[in-house]
Amino acid sequence: MLFIKFSCVAAYQPSVLIRIQNDYGDLLYKSNNQSEYVRASEDMELYPDYWLQQSAGGASKIRCAKDSPLSQDVYKLVAEGEHSFANLGCPLIARTISPKIITRGGEKSNIPFIISPRSTAILNDRPTLRWNAVAGVTNYTVSLEDQRIGKGNLWTTEVSESGQEYFNQPSASSSMRYIEVNYPVDAPSLEIGVDYLAIVTTKQQVKPTDKCPEAWAKQPDDSSYCITSSTQDEGKGLGFYLLEANQAQQIQKLADNIKQELEGTAQALALAHLYQENNLMMDAIMTLENLVEQRSQTTGVYRFLGDLYQGVQLNKLAEVRYTKAIELAENSDDLVGQATAKFGLAEVLAARGSNQKAIQIGQEAKDAYATLGDTAKVKKLQEKLSQWE
Repeated sequence: MLFIKFSCVAAYQPSVLIRIQNDYGDLLYKSNNQSEYVRASEDMELYPDYWLQQSAGGASKIRCAKDSPLSQDVYKLVAEGEHSFANLGCPLIARTISPKIITRGGEKSNIPFIISPRSTAILNDRPTLRWNAVAGVTNYTVSLEDQRIGKGNLWTTEVSESGQEYFNQPSASSSMRYIEVNYPVDAPSLEIGVDYLAIVTTKQQVKPTDKCPEAWAKQPDDSSYCITSSTQDEGKGLGFYLLEANQAQQIQKLADNIKQELEGTAQALALAHLYQENNLMMDAIMTLENLVEQRSQTTGVYRFLGDLYQGVQLNKLAEVRYTKAIELAENSDDLVGQATAKFGLAEVLAARGSNQKAIQIGQEAKDAYATLGDTAKVKKLQEKLSQWE
């Protein structure tokens, strides 16, 4: 079985807070290891030992950590002039984290790797299947596989398309394209909790004596064709599953509450975190990509997207979003944003095999954390740098 549902493991921090809105003024923070306060950036994690200080004329809204993915959303307000610990007014709970997978997934442009649904739960039993458009290829065979032993193919169709641009990519990435098809209403119904995998294959005619490109192979019954498949993707656990109806309803209820309480960027960030916590990775991605379409200039939006793409092992897209986050953070002298985005980008570069560049960016992140006085992150990055050498 290819798809893996990762369970969360307890970490030592009793809670973690995520700042999702700042109406006006600055929210400053410092950890016990820092000597001076620095300006907090939107959508950054705030740990229990962080001291917060709200500047005059301002008020910030923070989303408290939750004891389970479906627990009720709790918010706290940091009022003007307040000086307190980050977790004051929030429930004290055990923080949970999911293990990170570092692979070279989602980067071979000459294979039709799956974009969505990928390493995710879904709410809709008729999902849109989306994959990488291979240059020079227009014909694809798309199938959906039930990964239970003895099951197998549920549905297959042929698609002839040239593709469309990836989600609001910069001009330098104009060659990145995708194709999509809806899982039709007359196809077999998806069952709750079952692991499914979308597979896309394609072929190109060649001379029988020609060699096939990397990740392609000769068609077994006809040497005049080279074939390849999304199964050539080096990512792990790339399947998906349908959430149980009650859980989906609870998520929708929480989402409705968020929409009533928040608006704009704060609402989108809160929704994205809700979806991420319930493994609805593609819903989280599309929620934030909508902000990108609206030309968001919030560093945290792009950094969070980088994290999400890294989480589903779409490294090329993660690199694009982390790079934009770094640009925005540097333009606004946001040292925290620079540090977090560069840390993420360095991990993606290392996963892609660009170790020298990963070391360069990782060292910049380490220097930023050292300036901030975050000794824990400095130590963690030093360990990473040693691994990449």
